[in-house]
Amino acid sequence: MGAVVLMAAQAQEEVVREIVEEVELMARNQGQMEVMVEQTPVQEGVEDQEIQAQLGVQVDQALSSLNTNIKITDCLVIDNFYSPKEQKDIWEELDYHLDSFYLDKKGCAQDGDIPLANLSRIYLDEIYRNNRADSNILTHYSKILSKRNLEKYAEITPSGRTLEVTNIDWSQVSYYEDGNNYAEHFDQFMHSCLIWFFREPKKFTGGNLTFTETGEVVTCKHNRMLLFPSYLMHKVDTVNMVEKDLGQGLGRYCLTHFFSRK
Repeated sequence: MGAVVLMAAQAQEEVVREIVEEVELMARNQGQMEVMVEQTPVQEGVEDQEIQAQLGVQVDQALSSLNTNIKITDCLVIDNFYSPKEQKDIWEELDYHLDSFYLDKKGCAQDGDIPLANLSRIYLDEIYRNNRADSNILTHYSKILSKRNLEKYAEITPSGRTLEVTNIDWSQVSYYEDGNNYAEHFDQFMHSCLIWFFREPKKFTGGNLTFTETGEVVTCKHNRMLLFPSYLMHKVDTVNMVEKDLGQGLGRYCLTHFFSRK
């Protein structure tokens, strides 16, 4: 049985290499800034879940290396947004609250009475209502509104000009594990900022964000920041993980900040 699994793994690795080479060629020849592969092809007869997951992550990581300086309509994308020190501070807070995340069916977007999200969440404004300075996330997020980012955002979308006049914000952290996703929706604010965090090496596949009206896809990459008008329709692909990695904070975190005006 071990020899069969090894042969299957070798066959899958060859498939991965071929996919990556093809994607790199497409990027060079066509000048594409964002290229996606939805699924790792499954070799017939392969039943080992961990091999499938590992190779799927390899494809995601290879594709993510192409996603530098991507351009998305009406969306500012910045990679390596937080410094190593800021990331360390944020991880300390996320780890501290690991057991505080709960399945949220009321705070997410809904279709009538049906929640569109399947995820866990904490609300930072509730936790730190009396002292926001105790939150590392709420201490560092002010850099979103730096002069440079405001200027870049306004260049990308005319709506960006209104971010500077917002005077209220809300912050939350969503956590996705196996089977979690967020169906198509818009946010009921003026501007939305998403910052993705996950432990590396990556232990999941999926979790990419699609702007459904344009079909543009942004690969889920650690420490990647997205800033866009809240009215844009978007969705989060289903996250897939193997059982042994569940319940350890190895999934997809999304630090979300909404900006609006009273």
